[in-house]
Amino acid sequence: MVENNAVEAQKRDDICARSTMYGLKSYFDFIPEEMVTATLSLAGGTGGGSGSCGAYYSGLLALGLKFNPTMAE
Repeated sequence: MVENNAVEAQKRDDICARSTMYGLKSYFDFIPEEMVTATLSLAGGTGGGSGSCGAYYSGLLALGLKFNPTMAE
C-alpha cells in the first residue's frame, strides 16, 4: 500500500520527497498532512547533500517524527 501510493504520487508529481512522505502517510497515522506539504520544499534536489535524494530525507523525517524526543523531553 505504501509503495503503490508513493509510486502513483511520483508518477503524478515527479517529486520524490513528497511522494515518499505521501506513501508513508497513507499507512502510518502518526504522519500529519502538514508533513506531506512540508516535503515539497525538498523538490528539485534542494534537500540534496552528498547524493542523497528527497525520498531518503522523507524517510528520515518520518522516523524522526515517530521516535525523536521533543524539545521539552
